[in-house]
Amino acid sequence: MLKTESSLVLALDLGTGGCILLPDQQGLHSHLLITAGKLGTIYLVDRDNLGHFKANSDSQIVQSITKAFSGWVHSSPSFWQGASGSWVYLGAVRDSLKAFSLSNGVLSKSPTSHSQNTFSYPGPTPVVSSNGELNGIVWALSKGSKGEAILNAYDATNLAQLLYSSDQAPLDRDRAEQLVKFSVPVVANGNVYFGTQDHLDVYGLRH
Repeated sequence: MLKTESSLVLALDLGTGGCILLPDQQGLHSHLLITAGKLGTIYLVDRDNLGHFKANSDSQIVQSITKAFSGWVHSSPSFWQGASGSWVYLGAVRDSLKAFSLSNGVLSKSPTSHSQNTFSYPGPTPVVSSNGELNGIVWALSKGSKGEAILNAYDATNLAQLLYSSDQAPLDRDRAEQLVKFSVPVVANGNVYFGTQDHLDVYGLRH
């Protein structure tokens, strides 16, 4: 049990978002798990030895990054190993999508890049597509001014570089239907799929 949020009221609980298991890492702790909670703290835990409860600190776990986000985290992280490095991606409410580098089993203490836009409730759960270790794209859904879903695509090595957004095309050509909270993009067969309130929206290359 982690001290930072477990000792607070349930409104600031740790279990609002999901976790991911990382591929085996170099360093003292090879089997790692990453999660975050409503206080915006990221936790990196040895899944073979969670560390037990410690009242005054989180020194029993591999790493914690406090105040990584200004808003609550309701989403799950994603991971990608590229040719030039490895990153963990995570977003929060009223904050940007952020990338943290992962090296020798430890996260960078601050983001290596972040999106220029921020996300409303409940925040994004990012998904990564790539050609192996090349051409990484991070996909995330945001909410438009009229409640519509907006599909965003970012360069996985630099989230400040927006590659595509479904609200960019003229005459609302790529406009999606109403966003469903906690909806997550699915990438398959060269297309991106996600559910809305009334439809299954599919995005892909125009021929």
